[in-house]
Amino acid sequence: MLAGGVAHAQAPSQADRALAQSLFDEARALMDAKRYAEACPKLAESDRLDPAGGTLLNLGVCHENEGKLARAWVELNEALSRAVRDGRKDREELAREHVNALAEKLTRIRVVLAADDAHAGVQVKLDGEEVRSLSSPLPVDPGPHRLVVAAPGKRAAQVTFEAAANGKVQDVIVPSLESAPADAGQSLASDGSGRRTAGFILGGAGVAAIGVGAFFGVSALSKRSEADALCPERRCSNPTGVSLQDEAITAAWVANIAIGAGLVALGIGGYLVLTAAPDGKSAQIGAKFPLF
Repeated sequence: MLAGGVAHAQAPSQADRALAQSLFDEARALMDAKRYAEACPKLAESDRLDPAGGTLLNLGVCHENEGKLARAWVELNEALSRAVRDGRKDREELAREHVNALAEKLTRIRVVLAADDAHAGVQVKLDGEEVRSLSSPLPVDPGPHRLVVAAPGKRAAQVTFEAAANGKVQDVIVPSLESAPADAGQSLASDGSGRRTAGFILGGAGVAAIGVGAFFGVSALSKRSEADALCPERRCSNPTGVSLQDEAITAAWVANIAIGAGLVALGIGGYLVLTAAPDGKSAQIGAKFPLF
């Protein structure tokens, strides 16, 4: 029961296949009219609804004619693999012909980082998409592009460049990343030592407040006991007894307020201490186990 079953792609429905064929036919007519910007999205949707080697091959050719050479190169290589897998020699020859032609004009970029920035924590995004490896040049479409490089403790650097369809490898030089300034107003939430210090101070104040409250609580009970001895009746006519009753009420109020404030301060202090991580960053205890 615990063994996972083999995952199978869900077969397209009859409706999906019909729509995919309709989109394919429309796209082919648009390609014949050299309206590639309209044809390519229809081919992409057709291949999504009903993946087929012929559709992907046409999509690659469409993007090649549209000028999106890197995208076409990826799609045509995939179409080549499908053709080999399916034993379609005609498609294999056509795909290989286009792949070889693209290789002569496909532009690639080599991201060149400063020596002190080329470490494991660096993150590179090309046109908003993460680049997972810089070990080899990256194929790109001709035209403008935006490269963003970031690293822990550094300011992100942005480089814009223009790629030409010349089949060459183009170096994109990323300037040395500047160190990010320390936050002068760093809050207790991100400063572990500050959180612990504040927690201990609040906790100590809370204990002191509870102690004061306990003192007044005992005093209130004592004065109430003396007042009851002088005034056994509900209505008291003894001035001393009346004064003791008033003092007992006041002491009780002070006790309630002091103990309540002390418990709150003690709770907040404990929370700050518990959520202060040893490395100076706030631990996420409160996020999973709310204390209040």
